[in-house]
Amino acid sequence: MWITTYTPYVLMCLASAATLFGLAVYAWRRRSVPAAAPFAGLMVAIAWSNLMTAVEASISAHAFDAKLWVDKFFYLAAPAIPVLFL
Repeated sequence: MWITTYTPYVLMCLASAATLFGLAVYAWRRRSVPAAAPFAGLMVAIAWSNLMTAVEASISAHAFDAKLWVDKFFYLAAPAIPVLFL
């Protein structure tokens, strides 16, 4: 059972993830423009990492196994961020 806590940090991470997903959709619709598709991928990767950070921050410290599970999903996007940035 996961015990969650909601702090302003979680809300800021969720707002950031929503904004980045919006930028990804905007860039994907204009993928004929040079570098728009990699930019959309970068925005999705950063949004995913922000979303996983919000989930991890909302899980209380008593659910250590749940935090490790969320970290595994966080590290799906983390290696893609520097590659897409360059």
